[in-house]
Amino acid sequence: MKKIDDALLYKLIGKRIRARRFSENTKKLIITQGELAKHVGVTRTSITNIEKGNQNLPVHLVYEICAHLDLKIQDILPSLEKLMDSIKIISPSLDKQFGEDKERVKYQVKNFLDKRIKKV
Repeated sequence: MKKIDDALLYKLIGKRIRARRFSENTKKLIITQGELAKHVGVTRTSITNIEKGNQNLPVHLVYEICAHLDLKIQDILPSLEKLMDSIKIISPSLDKQFGEDKERVKYQVKNFLDKRIKKV
């Protein structure tokens, strides 16, 4: 079974964080990378790297960023379906390999998350 492409996942998350720093209507900047960095306790360079998908995001930082940008976690974390769709667009041959396992992967991810949530 193919695993989820980490690089793709972090690029999708970074793209969503960057998009939320700008107004949806006017596309004007709402908060700079430096300001966001200061509020969540990282460097501006870290925010740059996160937005480009070059830096892995610890879970606590996802929560910090969401809290500061007034977002729900699901607003920046792509659904498994979205991630799978992105993989299909990037590599149709990978979809053939991964497509058959799609339901099994969704089931495993759900079980994993359910177990983690019960522990909290």
